[in-house]
Amino acid sequence: MKYVFLTGWQRSGTTLLTRMFNAHSRIIFHYQPYTDYFEKIVNKTLSIVNIKNNFYSFSEKVDEVKTFLMSSLDSIFFDEIELKTLKENIRTSLKDNYESAPFVLDYLDSVHPGTFLNIFEQLMVILSKAYAKPNLSYVGIKELYCEDFIEIFSNYMKNYFYGIHLIRDPRAVFASRNYGKYMQNHGVKKYPIMFVIKNWKKSVNFYFDFKNNANYQMILYENLIKDTETEIKKLFNLLGENFESQILNPNYWKNGIDKTWYGNSSFGNNKKFNTLLIDKWKKVLSDAEINIIEYFCNPELEKLGYEIANDSFKADILYSYTEKRDDIVEWLSDSF
Repeated sequence: MKYVFLTGWQRSGTTLLTRMFNAHSRIIFHYQPYTDYFEKIVNKTLSIVNIKNNFYSFSEKVDEVKTFLMSSLDSIFFDEIELKTLKENIRTSLKDNYESAPFVLDYLDSVHPGTFLNIFEQLMVILSKAYAKPNLSYVGIKELYCEDFIEIFSNYMKNYFYGIHLIRDPRAVFASRNYGKYMQNHGVKKYPIMFVIKNWKKSVNFYFDFKNNANYQMILYENLIKDTETEIKKLFNLLGENFESQILNPNYWKNGIDKTWYGNSSFGNNKKFNTLLIDKWKKVLSDAEINIIEYFCNPELEKLGYEIANDSFKADILYSYTEKRDDIVEWLSDSF
């Protein structure tokens, strides 16, 4: 059995791609079943290397964490107590969470203490049992903000691990996250503009550093929407697996309880690939927001081939731009 790990920044099409992959007859692919595993790895690593931090500001210390895990993923253990806590956290996260993979809860007790790497493989095995398919070739998961884990896992599982990375225009990411139906449906507050910029740049620069790895493929969200079949076939070429046309049919897209998935778009019809939504950010964002994102992300935008809307940066916009603390998610309200 081989593994696929899909990641990217929030609101970049990772859930859509997850549902499409899971529609394949020989692939099991699910939405964020083991976020608690990655959080626990990062927090334990930070404790070991004596860094005061947490999972959500992992990017601040990513080099230290990655360096440690590149050499220690198969030697640092989850003991009985730590594994018990992890299982409890996974149970809490997955119970009644139809978007994720609640069926794994029936198999979670079979996971026994082991190294970081061993626990990951055990979790993937129980995912394959919970959503069993005949002639299974791949088990995959989607997690956000975990680009560096592609490199970490690739270091240990060169022959049976593949990383897929989705990147979307940061202006569209910011618009989708902070406006439209996403905030209404999830009852959440906004992300600060600099938080989005910083972490989007981190995600993109991982691609620039890792793009030549044979088991890794990045695709742009905009290309996926405009020419879906061509982009999907690139991924199946990476995996060495046959393309199946039903994965493009929304009627085959299922959630974690094998019911129809209705999408999570912030704008427009969830059941269609709507290229008109690619530039929706132009109507949603203010001139100030566009100007600031383009100023800080300009090198990456140009390398990726994105159009720049503003010919010149207006410094007075940056100096006068403010965000209301009450509008920002609580765990970031004191940081920006």
